[in-house]
Amino acid sequence: MQKRDDAKVSREDSPFVVSETCRGGAASVAERQETHYSIEGHLLVCGKVVILPEVCVLTGSRDDLARQSKSVEYAFWRPAVFRRICRVQYSLARSVLTTRRLVRWIGVGVLALGIGGVMGAVTLQRSWMAYGTPFFGLIYLAIAAWESFQRPRLRLSHYQSPDKYCISGFSPQYLKTLHDELTERRSF
Repeated sequence: MQKRDDAKVSREDSPFVVSETCRGGAASVAERQETHYSIEGHLLVCGKVVILPEVCVLTGSRDDLARQSKSVEYAFWRPAVFRRICRVQYSLARSVLTTRRLVRWIGVGVLALGIGGVMGAVTLQRSWMAYGTPFFGLIYLAIAAWESFQRPRLRLSHYQSPDKYCISGFSPQYLKTLHDELTERRSF
């Protein structure tokens, strides 16, 4: 076989090669879609995936944050046919996460003491031990209730085609912070 040097086509001359600017453009479009959102009243309106700015959802601080990710969907009683899921990435202060972890461990300890009290009362047949058990149950319920209020209660309030998700559950202060950041970003 004979080698043909003149038949070689360089990568730059090929009409089928995707240029670097096109590749960068596709990434920036996807990035813009993920960071694009708007505020309409008490709702955050976004696409299927949204990455929110690094501001704590609960405290509003901008220091020492940890990224969190949550799938937001309609309430669980909605039929699977109407299921729409939006992925939200937000930030929480590490101090909030540490407090939640500590309270969770205290709750596990209280639950273990309550179960141990019931088992001890039944095994030893001591009625006086059974009186403390409801007390541990009430403490555990209080801790569980507190824990549930220490995270954003995000839910998908409605969906508009194509890929427009309206999410509720953010505090008004956080939505104001997001709105201020949007106006600041648009002014540049």
